[in-house]
Amino acid sequence: MPTPTATIPTITPTPAPAPAAEEVPSIAGLNLSGSESDDDLSPPATPIMQPSALHAEPTVLLTLTSFALAIPLQPTPDLKYDLRTLPSSEKHVRSKYDGRTKKFREWLSREEAYVDLLSKVENEVLAKGRELEEEAKHEKADKEKAEAEKAELAKADAEKAEQEKAEIEKAENGKVEPEVEPQTPATDSAPEPSEAAESVAGDDDREVLGKAKEPVNLHVPKNLRVGVSCEMGHHSSVAFVEELGRRKWPVEWAVEVVHRDVDKQRNPRKGKARGNDKGGRKRNVQSGEHVSEE
Repeated sequence: MPTPTATIPTITPTPAPAPAAEEVPSIAGLNLSGSESDDDLSPPATPIMQPSALHAEPTVLLTLTSFALAIPLQPTPDLKYDLRTLPSSEKHVRSKYDGRTKKFREWLSREEAYVDLLSKVENEVLAKGRELEEEAKHEKADKEKAEAEKAELAKADAEKAEQEKAEIEKAENGKVEPEVEPQTPATDSAPEPSEAAESVAGDDDREVLGKAKEPVNLHVPKNLRVGVSCEMGHHSSVAFVEELGRRKWPVEWAVEVVHRDVDKQRNPRKGKARGNDKGGRKRNVQSGEHVSEE
């Protein structure tokens, strides 16, 4: 009798699924994969915050202004920086862009001299702002103390007037009329002594209490003015102020950015010394077109 044989089925192992491609994290739209595109050359610009946008009662109003050095900045800034000794951008960059554009700010962010100065200015502005905050605290405390003393005096005056009024009424009600010679009768329009005293005392009370209740605005932010200048006020100083305004300032500060001269035309006779005016002809100077950020 033949021996039965058992057939063992062959089990083919199932191949493991290929690992999924690791997802590259993204934070606020920034590409972290290591690849670099035109949009990755600089982080997204932070909007410049205007005075009413940061804090209901800002302790410091930081005003950052770019300007051409030829005309002094008014009012005189608390801190002033001259960028004329720092490297200049390439001519083709200056001719196409002003300091507000992304291209020009990218160039500035690659220059070590500007980056170092930005950090230095940021620290100096922060230190000066903290000084102004301390000064504002002392001034506010002095004003509050003066207002408290004024309110106490007003309260004391009101209490005194009320007491005098009560004494007059008491004297009128409890006095005995002495015999006196007849006098010319007073007209009907003349108020009785008690009524007159009450009227005067009442007016005084209302005036004193009204003054005590007048609202007083104790909050006035300190204005810290920073001026940054270059030759024409179109390029380096503008880009520097734009980058400075994008630094992380205290949340209780309000920040505003002003470019005084960025849209002013260049003087038509600036090129005369370089031979641009020949044969008595004047150059046809066109206003530079502002290039929007990419």
